[in-house]
Amino acid sequence: MKKNRNKAFLFNIPILINLMCILILIYGLTRKYDKEVFILVGIGSVLVNIYIIVKFHGFIKDFVNAIEQDMGKVIKDVKLDYKNCFQDSTYSRLYEKLFRIQENKKVYIEKQEQEMGVIHQLISDISHQVKTPIATAKTYSQILVRTPKAAINEKQNEYIKIIYSQINKLDFLMQELIKMSRLETNIIILKPDEYCLENILAEAYAGVLLSAEKKNIEIQANYKGKHIVYIDYKWTIEAVGNILDNAVKYTDSEGIIKVEIVDSENYQIVKIIDNGCGIEETKIPLIFQRFYREEKAREIEGLGLGLSLSRRIIEKEQGYIRVESILNKGSTFLIYLPKAGGTK
Repeated sequence: MKKNRNKAFLFNIPILINLMCILILIYGLTRKYDKEVFILVGIGSVLVNIYIIVKFHGFIKDFVNAIEQDMGKVIKDVKLDYKNCFQDSTYSRLYEKLFRIQENKKVYIEKQEQEMGVIHQLISDISHQVKTPIATAKTYSQILVRTPKAAINEKQNEYIKIIYSQINKLDFLMQELIKMSRLETNIIILKPDEYCLENILAEAYAGVLLSAEKKNIEIQANYKGKHIVYIDYKWTIEAVGNILDNAVKYTDSEGIIKVEIVDSENYQIVKIIDNGCGIEETKIPLIFQRFYREEKAREIEGLGLGLSLSRRIIEKEQGYIRVESILNKGSTFLIYLPKAGGTK
C-alpha cells in the first residue's frame, strides 16, 4: 500500500500552496495590493483546489477498489496476505479487520463441519439402531389393523390405529433426518442436468394429489410451453413437493392452489400460490428452521422439516426460495431454479 501513502503525501504540497494563496489574499487585503495580484492569486487557488478534488477523487476510487477486491477475496476464501496488516495506514487497519474476519470465518466453518460430522454420525447410529424395531412394529401393527373386527373390540382397534400412525410418523422423521444430514455433510451429492420443469411439477403434483382431493382443494397449473432448468431431477421433485404439500396442509377445504412459471434472465421461477391461513411477516424468516411450527398450526399434521429440507436442496442447486405472505389471506412461495445453460 506504499502507492497510497505516496499519493497521500502528494496531497500535502497542493494543500500548502492553497494555504499560501489564502494567506497572500488575506495579507493583500490588509496591504491593499493591486486587483491584478488578487485575481492571479485567486485563479491559482481555484486551480489548486480543482487539482486537489481530482486527485482526491482518484485516491478514494483506488482505495475503495482495493478494499472491494480484498472483500471479494474474503467471500471467495482466497487467503489474504498478513504482511499488509503491518503498514501504518487506514487501508492497513481495514485490511487487518478483513483478515480477522476471514480467520474467524475459517474457524467457524471448521467448527460447524465438525459439529455436522458429529450430528451425522449420531443420526446414522440412531437410524441403524431403530430401523429394525420400527420395521417389526410396522409389520405387527399392520397385521393387527387387518385383523377382523370381530376379534378386536372398537376401543382396541382405535388404539391399534393410533400406534400404526405414530410408527409411520417416527419412520418418516428418521428418513427426513437422514436425508438432511446426508445433504449437509455432502454425503449425497446432487447431480444436476438439463430437465423439463413441467415434468418435475407433474411428479411433485402427483405426490400431493391424494391429500388435496381429501380436502377438495383445486390445484391449477397456469403455465404453457417448455421450460428447461439445470437441476437434480429427483431432489428437486422432493423440494417442490414439500412446498406443495405445505400449501395443501395450510389451505382450508375448497381452497385453490395456483402453480405458475415465470421466466427471468437467469432463473425459471416456480410460484406456488395458496389462499390459506398465511404467515405473519415477522415469522417468515423462521419457517425454514428445522422443527419450527407455529402455535396455531400444532393441530395440523407435520414435523417442521419439509421446508428446511427444500431450502437446503434448492440452495445446493445454486437457486433460492422467497416467501410473500399476508396473514389470513394466503402465501406465495417463489422457487428460483437455475436455467439450463447458466452457471454450472
